[in-house]
Amino acid sequence: MEPLTGALAGKAVDSIFRALGKLGELNRAEKLVQRALSKRNTSLPEPTAQERRKLERFFALVETWSLLIETSVEVSPELVRGIELCLSEDHDPATRHNIATDFAELAISELPASLDPDDRVVLTSYQNRHLSDQVREIRELVSEYREPRAPASLSADVAEYRRQLEVAITRRRPTNQFPLTFRDEDAPEKPLDALPEVVAAHRLVAIHAKAGSGKSATLVDLASRLSSGGNALVVFIDLKPWAHERNRYLADNEESPTVDQILEASAVPATAALIQGIHADLAAADARQYWLVDGLNELPSGLSRRVLESLATFLRGVVRSSLVVTDRSPNRYSAPEWSLVEINPLRPSDVDLLLPPSPASLEVRSPSSRTTAVDDSGRRQLLTTPFFLDVAMTDGRWTWETSVQAIHGMFEERLGLSEDDIDNLADFALAMYTRREGLTFPLRDLVATAGPSVARRLIESRVMLLPDDDSAVFYHQLLHDYLASRALARRPDAWVPKYFDALSFDANTYESLIMVLDQLQSEEGISNYITALYDWNWFGTIRCVERALRDGWPLPRHLTVALAAMLGEKRFDPVSGSRARAEQWTEKLDGVTGFRFSRATTVAALVEEVERVSDGSGPDWFTTWYGLFRRLRDPSRPVNELDISEISNPDPFIGWTAAQVARHCNLEPDGARQIRAMYRGARHALDDTSCSIRWRVVHSLGCHPSGENAQLLLEAIDNDSYSWVVYGAVRSLLEMAALSDEDATERFLSQVDARLSQLPAEPLSQVAWATQYEGASGHWAERVWPLLEHARDLQETEEGKELWKVRLEAFKTWSERERS
Repeated sequence: MEPLTGALAGKAVDSIFRALGKLGELNRAEKLVQRALSKRNTSLPEPTAQERRKLERFFALVETWSLLIETSVEVSPELVRGIELCLSEDHDPATRHNIATDFAELAISELPASLDPDDRVVLTSYQNRHLSDQVREIRELVSEYREPRAPASLSADVAEYRRQLEVAITRRRPTNQFPLTFRDEDAPEKPLDALPEVVAAHRLVAIHAKAGSGKSATLVDLASRLSSGGNALVVFIDLKPWAHERNRYLADNEESPTVDQILEASAVPATAALIQGIHADLAAADARQYWLVDGLNELPSGLSRRVLESLATFLRGVVRSSLVVTDRSPNRYSAPEWSLVEINPLRPSDVDLLLPPSPASLEVRSPSSRTTAVDDSGRRQLLTTPFFLDVAMTDGRWTWETSVQAIHGMFEERLGLSEDDIDNLADFALAMYTRREGLTFPLRDLVATAGPSVARRLIESRVMLLPDDDSAVFYHQLLHDYLASRALARRPDAWVPKYFDALSFDANTYESLIMVLDQLQSEEGISNYITALYDWNWFGTIRCVERALRDGWPLPRHLTVALAAMLGEKRFDPVSGSRARAEQWTEKLDGVTGFRFSRATTVAALVEEVERVSDGSGPDWFTTWYGLFRRLRDPSRPVNELDISEISNPDPFIGWTAAQVARHCNLEPDGARQIRAMYRGARHALDDTSCSIRWRVVHSLGCHPSGENAQLLLEAIDNDSYSWVVYGAVRSLLEMAALSDEDATERFLSQVDARLSQLPAEPLSQVAWATQYEGASGHWAERVWPLLEHARDLQETEEGKELWKVRLEAFKTWSERERS
């Protein structure tokens, strides 16, 4: 859709201007600018006072408002260019463009809230009319493809409820059903018919597996098996098409949804009271409620956590009940409170029974038009994932060997979309993820961006589903993941935490980020992408690299050496949880690299292994990193000024290795003073590099207890705007306490204790996990226990109390093991 400027505006724009009043008045522009600024959550610099005044004048222009009322989710280049002109030349061109784009997106999203109620009605009416013809055409043409809706009336009759549930389950049952198996703590492989028994034996069960592995199909099968029993009442909740308006409201206001709000996504219309009434009418004395929740990881991460809390709290009042959820990641489900069930890949023999052999000589054309010979064994491995096997059976072809090729082929061949069409969809998918509202989006936005023809093909092919008249959603999250990854692969300027957080749902799933690697063409591009990832999240980077290497994707050797070595060094982390995860993933990475980093018994032995696999030659950054990493061989040698200065190096491999050198080696008072000065020099900057420098600084100080170092950590906890700096500062302050004499331990712990109520969830988690510190002073466990109890007592929800009960038990187990 073209921006509504000049001749395009015409009488329609004039009429809305008259309805909205004198939009040239500065107070309305000030209101819009103020709201947009208040919503900014970015590492980019804030506009200065002078820039702000220019922005207010710009947003008071009629021409600007004609750009703002455009209904497309894409920000028009004219609007971005106008904002760029308001910004100072002090910013480099790339930064100025990023600030302008960020602010344009915020201004458009905040437009309705900046208007008076009557004006909002006029604006909405105008926008609806502007798109009405296109959207009406789509709705009429695809009405037969709209998702069947559950009966509108609630029924407290057990038989009627079960009948409606059976209809809903049948509709969700996949066309192609595969012989899935699962593993739990008892056995590595069990058939699905054993799952009801596992679920009945536990109050909380999390079914997890990588994307496309059949989690939804497993839950549907479980619902069918459970509902056939006379003593079971099954509540099936599908959060995938949960109305985007609900997601936006709950996510923006950080409110916990009520159980009745969650039940709006129930397969059968119900309320909490109705469910309890049906349960009371069941004849069997041992009647049990099973609440099955699908699509939890498709919600914004903060909202998914609150959904879990609300359901778990509610079901604690139901003596005989089980809550079963599906999720890509098991990270938020800690044992023993949660029982974990993992879905296994399909057996290759089962795949062979469903698909005939294909010629090994077939070739694959990737989205970049590269043509490569296909290894049939690699392709067959991909087909052990049910999603891709289903695509192969549906399309009758499987000439691809990566997930990117398979999904691209679906859009290109099954739907007949051009590369430009797919690029437009990719930009749209990325924009939807960055809005952080979940996977369901307005149908109107899709039509406005992709056009009626593409939207029609998406819906008629069932690649896109319509949960209701106004919403749309891809039939599987992997499709949205691929499209968003395609857009990110084409935008190196977007390789920053804001986009990594959005595509990974705040580091809860890495599928999109892994797919980006498969679409980068140059070694330089791959290196730059992995480097940017590492500065955001080391664990997410390891996941991406391990998958890429396992799938045979060639990565620069020097990059693999640096990444694997830095992971191997984390095996010697004194914090128990960090060490355990590093040991697990170092062994996995060794399996695909051929290194022996997991066998090193000391840091010195690890350095020797690095020297065995590399002579240090490579790009300049690698040579610098190599020299720094070798410094870890001799921790008694004082850290020199040059090594310390590398903490502020923009390259995260160099910067984080320098921080580790400062942590583990002999840091003299002048060196500590130099590190503290780095923090204070970067404390007011909001760019990504400055935030990372502050994080490295607070991380490096934990092994060096002193009053001055502790004071800086307290400054960071109290005042730093970057959450990961606060996270690192809490860990380091606890580390100081663990390494100190009794008086200093008491002093440091009291300072943490005084701040417990202000700590966000992630930094607060360090109070539980960083306290499991190997090599702590003999008085540590006794002194830190009251702090852990206080953290538990501060919890306001039952879910929080239960979580901290588990954390206290884990600490007790650890301390007893340490004493023995």
